[in-house]
Amino acid sequence: MKARIEQIVRKRKGLADVSERDVDVAALRIGRSGAADIHLADPRVRLDHAVIEGAEGRFEVRAVGDAIMLVDGRPTAVSVLERGARISVGPYELRVGEAPAGRDLAIAVELVDPFDAESAAALTPDMREIGRHLPERRLVAWVLSLVILVLFLAVPVIAALSPGVREATKSFRPLVAWSTGPISNVHRPIAENCSACHAKPFVQVENAQCLACHASARQHADPQIVDLGGLRCESCHKEHNGVRLATRADDGFCTGCHSAIAGVASNTALTNVGSFAAHPEFRPGLVADPVGPDIRRVSLASRPIESSNLRFPHDKHLRREGLRTAGGIVTLACASCHVPDPGGGRMRPVRMESQCSGCHTLGFERRFPDWTVPHGEPDKVRRAIAGLYSQLALAERRDVDRVRPDRQRPGESTPEERALREADRAWVEARTEEAMATTLGASGCGLCHATERTPEGWAVKPVRVSQEYMPKARFNHARHGTVDCGECHAAQNSSSSEEVLMPGIETCRGCHGGPVPAADKVASTCLSCHAFHAHPVPIRSAEAVR
Repeated sequence: MKARIEQIVRKRKGLADVSERDVDVAALRIGRSGAADIHLADPRVRLDHAVIEGAEGRFEVRAVGDAIMLVDGRPTAVSVLERGARISVGPYELRVGEAPAGRDLAIAVELVDPFDAESAAALTPDMREIGRHLPERRLVAWVLSLVILVLFLAVPVIAALSPGVREATKSFRPLVAWSTGPISNVHRPIAENCSACHAKPFVQVENAQCLACHASARQHADPQIVDLGGLRCESCHKEHNGVRLATRADDGFCTGCHSAIAGVASNTALTNVGSFAAHPEFRPGLVADPVGPDIRRVSLASRPIESSNLRFPHDKHLRREGLRTAGGIVTLACASCHVPDPGGGRMRPVRMESQCSGCHTLGFERRFPDWTVPHGEPDKVRRAIAGLYSQLALAERRDVDRVRPDRQRPGESTPEERALREADRAWVEARTEEAMATTLGASGCGLCHATERTPEGWAVKPVRVSQEYMPKARFNHARHGTVDCGECHAAQNSSSSEEVLMPGIETCRGCHGGPVPAADKVASTCLSCHAFHAHPVPIRSAEAVR
């Protein structure tokens, strides 16, 4: 039985205060018992006074035992209920109304005969006898008040101020009486040690107690731009609110400053953000000077370029027909080079040895395909090439069986040997210069790096790439695993590594909405992408990648 119960309370001026509740039970129990579905709190009503039963639009009310019940003013033990019927149970009147949609029955309950002196006189002798043996209400109230003051005020205060009392009552734990709720899971290991946070009695938790454990927590912004030192940690983090750490996550917490950021930090270069719908275009951090390196934030709306001294055409590597390599046709995908880290949030650095060497070998001599050079500085490459050719020259000389009949002092050599040695040196130098031009030229390292030949020798311009284009935002690739890489990064059509293949704000709005859930949108707040405590990501150099 699905019933709608309306409780009507008349005020002094005749106005009615109506409260509604829905119940779904097999039968509606009426009485003074706390387990009754229609609870009538009056001594003139029995604990179990009546019950309403039925189904499919036909209901009847039945008195329990010899209880007195009136239906439409006539005493009855059982009666079929019709719309408009009035049931009198003690001082209460129950009216059967029209059931709303989805409900089988609607009953309005109202106290029509309040309890007064005449009603008290109607109580049975047993009821009056119980009252004679009870103490006066005033005495009971004073005793209970005194007990509450002693147990929940005096004892905790003494325990908080006296370490000896606190130690003696540690099994009783009187301070727990002041706990406003359960502590969060992250702070559960110190839940029994109140003084870990509440160092001073009757003083709010200070920042020093928080920083004793969270010393690595960074500020939200550069202190030279905006000083937030006056804020308390507890201004945002409220404990004793349940198992989850209470952190403010509403957009109003962020937009309170960022909707008019210049009024809070006049020296900032940030633009105003009032909501996700009005979020400005992304401004990734790009390497402005590969030698520096300097970072500049440029809006994607201006189609910026980044000069990292790398040359990589994505479109040539993502051909559908594949790439012709020494090992055969190879078809590459984004995941062939971009591998997520174990957490799935960021991508691991692309390394020559892991991602590129399968197709781009570092060999320089066709006769000896196993001869390769290290992926590093030109000086190391030159030494490796010269060493290999020197070994070849020595090996060829050992194959010549030369007999010397004349005597010779140790360390001396003949003019013929000196001429042959000089010829070997010249041959090694010539072959080394030729291999360096092949290795570091346009067909070798120059395919991916900016190289140049100077009077001092070959040089490779330094490579600098940003570890994170948006260090002030957070993005987890693992959570977006159902989305194809090409939906966000237009790498298929990119012919230059100078192009910034980051998605714009409109791409994100295709799936993400504001804080209010919308159809086919993921509800997203400011903290969905931004962390309050800033953790800057440094620039990664080519040397750091190795």
